[in-house]
Amino acid sequence: QAESRGLTFDIRINGSEDRYVLMDVPHVERSLMNILSNSIKFTPKGGKILLNVDVTYRDGRADHVYTITDNGIGISESFQKRMFQAFEQGNSAASDNASTEEIPGIQEGTGLGLFICKNLVELMGGTIKCQSKVGEGTTFTVTLSYSLATEEQIKLLNDRKDTYKENVLFDKNVLLIEDNHIHAELIIKLLSSKGIRVEH
Repeated sequence: QAESRGLTFDIRINGSEDRYVLMDVPHVERSLMNILSNSIKFTPKGGKILLNVDVTYRDGRADHVYTITDNGIGISESFQKRMFQAFEQGNSAASDNASTEEIPGIQEGTGLGLFICKNLVELMGGTIKCQSKVGEGTTFTVTLSYSLATEEQIKLLNDRKDTYKENVLFDKNVLLIEDNHIHAELIIKLLSSKGIRVEH
């Protein structure tokens, strides 16, 4: 999706080792994808988006710091103070000095994305922060800590993988109804990676 909008998207992972962690994958993915979709939405053609993941290990835990940086239109200071509240519209993020008119295809959202994202992150015991300047770009930082999996838990996971193809949706066709094009593309990629065929 980023490429189709003329954006450069890069992922960097630092410090990660070949170790299993106990992670709420759907909620982590939903939180990060929400932020990424906003970056794609509010970054003009030719812009850059970077997802950086720093991993450190301590006392049986793995700390992950996800940093999503773009050089898009930025977020005004006034909107930053209320951006995580329900029903706040992203299109109001830009000040008079940065117009969304230069970004074709912007669709108005529900104003619930960042509100849900913040609640999910905090339910998982993490934090989410934002730094932004109008006309220069935005950086979201999500910090989450996961317990390292035990040998027994790893064995159970591998046993479940052996029967994954028996999952009710594996190799099945799914009809996706989503009027937000960015969200639809992200959902399609996620489902396709799990062996599900998606029609939209």
